[in-house]
Amino acid sequence: MANKNFYFPKSRIMAGLQCPKRLWLEVNPPEEEMPQDEGREFFLNQGHMVGQVARELYPEGILLEFDEGLSRALVETEKLLKEGIKVPLFEATFKHENVLVQVDLLFPEENGFRMVEAKAATEVREYHIYDCAVQAWVIENAGYPIK
Repeated sequence: MANKNFYFPKSRIMAGLQCPKRLWLEVNPPEEEMPQDEGREFFLNQGHMVGQVARELYPEGILLEFDEGLSRALVETEKLLKEGIKVPLFEATFKHENVLVQVDLLFPEENGFRMVEAKAATEVREYHIYDCAVQAWVIENAGYPIK
């Protein structure tokens, strides 16, 4: 039986698809401190800015904070969806078979949901498709149909 407190984040699935060694190093980091990666920090900041723009486009939406941990975000997401929320959700969090995903933007629609993944990119790349596929698989298997 799987540990209910163990989560395998989508980012690790994506790392493994990109390079198995990268996944291994993320799960088993070297003992010495790795130098700060300025490129990674830049892309994280870009992602935050893209998220901010999305929130400005849909000001009625609800941002699910996860400062208290992703377990809290899971509970809040489920609570809002069971209440029949009618506004977009930012960073809605789902888990299936211990795979954890956070959706940039989830729109409630008739008989399901529309998922939007915002990327700081000028074109769709192959790994973006895998990224969305993993998210859709988790969300649908958590009981929420994606349109």
